[in-house]
Amino acid sequence: MVGIVRLRYVDERLATFHEDILGYPSISACHAIGYLTTRGIYGYHNLGGESSDRWGQAPTKFGDFYRANCQPGEAGLGFYGCAHVTGQRGYKGPDKVEAWKTELAAFASGVGWTGSIWGVDLTGLDQGGYDNTKSAYVEFRKIGVKCLIYARQWRDKEAVKTAPDARFTAIAVSKVYPTVTTSLTAGGGTLFNLDPVKLR
Repeated sequence: MVGIVRLRYVDERLATFHEDILGYPSISACHAIGYLTTRGIYGYHNLGGESSDRWGQAPTKFGDFYRANCQPGEAGLGFYGCAHVTGQRGYKGPDKVEAWKTELAAFASGVGWTGSIWGVDLTGLDQGGYDNTKSAYVEFRKIGVKCLIYARQWRDKEAVKTAPDARFTAIAVSKVYPTVTTSLTAGGGTLFNLDPVKLR
């Protein structure tokens, strides 16, 4: 891909929306979360929070963000997650996939979504020499009624410029900033299209 791609970044503990593409920088122990609707994608970058006692009010606040920004007639299409599920995410207990499903179900419940949940475990990704012990750059792209998930290796020196909509803490939403669409010069390497699995 060559040139400028219009998107919005979803930095750590950031909730945002874009009609077409969300880009999640440096997904290592974090979780890229997205709610696909007829209008676009609502995203959240869950830093840490690998166990329910660390989610705080983030699922509820994500739902609040969605309800504050959705439009009349807008309908949900699917819920998505992407993380190093059986690796760096750090889920406790023997069944890490079940813990992943529980986390996604909590965030889906926050926006009132009761339908299908899909996800990609980056731990097994090996395309293009991807090192799954390191961070990934992840994109969610709205194509019709589907969300396509892409990823590549994250490079530590990559800079992200973003104007956040709402950053969540464990107990509150901090200042709400104006939404600004940012640009990414797509020269950071090949993005690989990944097939999500149905989790619910």
